[in-house]
Parts: sequence; C-alpha cells; structure tokens
Amino acid sequence: MNKSIWPKRRNDHNTSEEQDKAKSAVYRSPYPDLVWHQGCDQATDNMDFIATWSTDHQINIMSRLKSLIIWPDNTDALGPRIEVMNNQAKFCLAHLVQEVFNYKNHLDNYPAKMTGKSHHLSNPYEDIGSGIFMNRAAMVMANIDSLLDGMFTKAAADDDILYFADICAGPGGFSEYILWRRCNSSLNVSSNCRSWSKLTKSQHYLLKDLV
Repeated sequence: MNKSIWPKRRNDHNTSEEQDKAKSAVYRSPYPDLVWHQGCDQATDNMDFIATWSTDHQINIMSRLKSLIIWPDNTDALGPRIEVMNNQAKFCLAHLVQEVFNYKNHLDNYPAKMTGKSHHLSNPYEDIGSGIFMNRAAMVMANIDSLLDGMFTKAAADDDILYFADICAGPGGFSEYILWRRCNSSLNVSSNCRSWSKLTKSQHYLLKDLV
C-alpha cells in the first residue's frame, strides 16, 4: 500500500503554541452583563429565567407551533433569497444575533481539540452520543420527531410513500433516521446512507443536478 496517499499526522508540539495564541485573542463582549464569569450567581447566569420541566400537563406542541411554521405550499414561503444570516432577528434582539455570530467566528482562533472538549463539557447530552445511528444528528432528529409527534416521519400515511430531501450533506444521519423509522426492515440503512454520502462528496453533485 502506498502510504503517501494518507494525510500526514498532526504534530502534538504545536498544541501549546495554539493555546497561547487562542488565549491572546479572547473575544470581548460589548455586553458584559450577559457574559458568565467566575463568581456569578448560577441562578441568574442566563439573565432570563430558570427552566423547570414538568410532565403534569399534556401539551399539544404542534398546535402551538402552527403559528410559526410556514408550510411549503403557503404563499408566505416565497420571498427574497437570504444572503446574510446575522440580520435574522425575528425571534430575538438583533444585537444578540450579531454577538452570537461574533462568538462563533472567534472559535476559528482556537484549536479543534479545545473547542471539541468545551462543547462536550457544556452539553451533558453529548454523552448520549449517536445511539444506534451513524452520528449525533440522527439522534437529535429522532428527539425532535418524538417531541413534535412525528412531524418528519408521519407527514405521509404509513401505507403511502414519504418523499423527502436530505440537503444537509454527509454523512446522511437524517436520511438514516427517516429510513429506519419508515422502513425498519432488512434494508441496510446505514450502509446505504454512507454510500450516498461518499457518492455526493466524490462527484460534487448539487441539488439541481439530482432533480
């Protein structure tokens, strides 16, 4: 086997240098009251409220979301193409949207190992992992589908064909979940989705080329 086709391994001696570089470029928020720092009261860190979960009340989530969902056949679904995301402030303050984008852009200054570890520590649900699926995205979709009473997988009757387009690129976790939920049979879903991901990446297919 020609070993030259494999990418070179990253040298570990650069890690401390990257960490020092990241520390020297910490993003400073223009709204210090919204930023957590050591000594903050944990009960008021998010400056909003403390969420308490209760299962005592049966809530029809879909009925509450219908006012926010724009279905594809609705005339309101058509509009000018969105080129810039940082001005999407329908559900929150515009300056907070901009600050979130500033924080996300600043992550480029940190090594991937550091941001990955921080992401895992800040989200305890990372421990759930991918479950029976190929990645965590499929598990997230399964959770949303359950909370919204099958919004993704019950759009068509069980004996009917469900048409869907997974336009979120590889590796195909969303497609894997839908096929597992709708066609849970001898179909090797995971293998098929991985093959599809490999095909789209290698051939550089665009959505317009597939329809």
